[in-house]
Amino acid sequence: MAESGFNSTAKLQAQACVYDEELFALSAEYLGFDVCEDEFAEGIYVFEDTFEYWQSPRDYTSNLMKSAIWNETANVETANHCGTPSGGGANAMVFGGEFFRYAITNDVDLKFGGWIEADVFMAPVGYDVSHEFCKTVYTGHVRVDFSLDHGNEWENLAFYEAWRYTSASYFHIELEIPEYARSTEIRFRFAQNVFEAARDHWALDNVKIFHRFETNWKSDATYVENLAIAKDPIQLAQCCFDTDWCETRLSEDELEQCKTVPNYTQTTYYLRGIELYIMIGSFLTVVKFIYMSVQDWVQRKRLPFNDELDHFNFLDKLVHFLPPHYRPKHSLVNKFVDIHKGARMDASMKNAMEGEEEKESEEDAARRKADTEKMQRLILANKKKREKQEKKLLKHFNKRKKIKEMKGKPEPKEAWIAADEVAPDVVVPGFDVVPFDENEDYDSLAPLDINHEMDMDSSMDKSIPNNEDLEKRADLSLRMAVELADSW
Repeated sequence: MAESGFNSTAKLQAQACVYDEELFALSAEYLGFDVCEDEFAEGIYVFEDTFEYWQSPRDYTSNLMKSAIWNETANVETANHCGTPSGGGANAMVFGGEFFRYAITNDVDLKFGGWIEADVFMAPVGYDVSHEFCKTVYTGHVRVDFSLDHGNEWENLAFYEAWRYTSASYFHIELEIPEYARSTEIRFRFAQNVFEAARDHWALDNVKIFHRFETNWKSDATYVENLAIAKDPIQLAQCCFDTDWCETRLSEDELEQCKTVPNYTQTTYYLRGIELYIMIGSFLTVVKFIYMSVQDWVQRKRLPFNDELDHFNFLDKLVHFLPPHYRPKHSLVNKFVDIHKGARMDASMKNAMEGEEEKESEEDAARRKADTEKMQRLILANKKKREKQEKKLLKHFNKRKKIKEMKGKPEPKEAWIAADEVAPDVVVPGFDVVPFDENEDYDSLAPLDINHEMDMDSSMDKSIPNNEDLEKRADLSLRMAVELADSW
């Protein structure tokens, strides 16, 4: 996996998460990973020195590590006199000698805050028995200071007493920068102001200064621009190695760009696993279709898609339910031979029929209801008029019967004429058609409940008779009237 080398001036250190395993493996762990968001401290190290790259042990300017920007040192040496932290390198910065012992960094930018950290060693009593050049610390206290005015004035950040912190191993310190000390120009000093020249040796290792990002750094224009720029080379690498993250495979000319991708040696594309599975599935589908077609012909004498074609034939009947302007000009069977056109037409017909049903239900519901109520009122009016006429005729017959008993049997013709004169608008029994009376107020009559049978006379048909029924019943009524007149 790629690491920050001594050529980096700003370093991002965090737990890495692999997002493209193929790219990670094929690029020899150089690509395909990113910072784990949950583990990211949202900042970078602007200063780091491991003391492994000093070409001259006492000259900080010989340091090849570009992130180690020291401003001044006194009585220091990069060596292994006091050992190194567990897991550390071979050297540390050892403080000894007369007059002054300190190391001062250059100014760094911590305007959004941050911290300074290091591993510190203060030799305990008897340590110099096994380490000749690392003498015991008795009174040489160690301090960490910071300055906001280029080193003119210093303010203490931490203080480590000899009697408390002397130990046979390094201890780690991490000091948060006070909020008031956040600045674009802040420097730090590790110093031992009081000490005995012949002893009180101590050491530093893995010195780092961390700079936090701005709170809304993800929306910063520079970050957004750099993120967009980084996507293109990453996508190129994914397509060069033909990983699953590649959106579109490269052409032969585009593959020439892959020479710039680290650890790229592949020159041609191979079948991906998913592509191989699709080919196998497609082949099995074709074999199954051929087998089923042969079985259909052997057992049922049916060609492929005959059942589907029969289903489409049925749609020709459904066309008659459509309004004329929605009906196709040609046979549906010819159109449905093309399965794609058939699917589109099927959906179009369903939508048209649903729309017509909704339109009809909204526009014609009121008219159908009004027609039904009018028909009910006409039937009720005919029934009432028929009952009224039958009562009138019965009254007339009773009157004639009394006349017969008092004066004897009259002539049939005279009796019929007399009856006609008494009730000229009366129809004979059995003839149930009553002419429509324009003066009758049918709208004032209550409509019948169409969910129940009408209470009609047994001699009346419950439905409106047709012309043939009317002629038969009229002829029967005429014969009955003649026989009745003869009996008088």
